[in-house]
Amino acid sequence: MKQKIRVILLIVILALLYLQGTPLPLVALMAVFFAILLLLREKLWNAASGAVAERLPFTASWPGWAKWLAIAIAFVIAYTLFKAIAFGALSLAGFNVQAEMLKALNASG
Repeated sequence: MKQKIRVILLIVILALLYLQGTPLPLVALMAVFFAILLLLREKLWNAASGAVAERLPFTASWPGWAKWLAIAIAFVIAYTLFKAIAFGALSLAGFNVQAEMLKALNASG
């Protein structure tokens, strides 16, 4: 159920971006990127959870909220690294994502 809600929200967000004048190739690229993140979300979460449990065994005595916080921080760091790598690869291919996003925002405002 949660996955369906995430997909529906993704479709709504992408449709709103397109209606505001974001170029279709950028919307398609964002759709692929976010779809990959949605598909890998649970795998990334499990990997982060396993890494925290394996590399930080002292967290076994932590309360549930503290474990969750540690996993969330690890997930944010992994997501940021993945995003930086993806944007860097696109930049090397000649597609400046940030410039395109700023151009679309300026065109809509």
